[in-house]
Amino acid sequence: MGKGNFDFLAKKWNLLAEIGQMAEKHVVNDPNTTLVKLRMFGETVTAILNDLEKIPRMDIHPQYKRIKRLLSKDIISYEIYDKLQFLRIRGNRAVHNAKYGTSEEAEDALNQAFQLGVWLMRVYGQWDFKEPKYIEPQGEVSPIKTLSPPPSKTREQKLIKVQKDKIKERPTIQVKIHKYSKDEQGYETWLEENYTGYVFNYFGGTNSSKGMNKIHRADCRFLMRKQDKGKRTTIPKVCSKNKDELIEYVTHERGNSWEFCKSCF
Repeated sequence: MGKGNFDFLAKKWNLLAEIGQMAEKHVVNDPNTTLVKLRMFGETVTAILNDLEKIPRMDIHPQYKRIKRLLSKDIISYEIYDKLQFLRIRGNRAVHNAKYGTSEEAEDALNQAFQLGVWLMRVYGQWDFKEPKYIEPQGEVSPIKTLSPPPSKTREQKLIKVQKDKIKERPTIQVKIHKYSKDEQGYETWLEENYTGYVFNYFGGTNSSKGMNKIHRADCRFLMRKQDKGKRTTIPKVCSKNKDELIEYVTHERGNSWEFCKSCF
């Protein structure tokens, strides 16, 4: 394939370079494989960081916990946290759906992994490291379309309307949700056990407070800000494993006065 974007990692972390090269090889013709490989790339980076920082490994725990621990120990910044989460989430979707992924999405993930590798080399590799130029993979764009695109404003409005119509037909709703108000331990336990779930930040207020009332993915970085530790449930959190159930509850409570978090959706 010629010179690849991850060759610069070979001398220091050969396995990481090999995973990156395999991911790059399939960007155009098999983006799903690229996303799966890049999930492995992110997992390998966290393992390398654990070894370098002499932190006991958490191999039995899911990747999101390993990433969260690195953030809590100030080993990685929010920027690096976002990149690791991006690779983890896209990779998980690809693993569970063989048709998931476009060439554009795979290339975006490849670029994120490249930047992650550059950061690793700068911080833990060699002090005089010079960042190589990123080379865009060549070839025709795959016609495969992502099955789960981020919700646009139009889609969000349609989704809200559908849920409101359902509520009219079924005024009494019974959903599997959990509410946490001034209950840090309960909320933290739920997050750890349901890291693929969803959380509504119930700020309340009038329609003008729409932007403060948001549905997040449970692993959204805005739910894990260090400055909020110990007081995260001062603003009540409504949680559910099922997104549709949470949307139904939120729409029942707030009508149209809420939003999806633009960072994690």
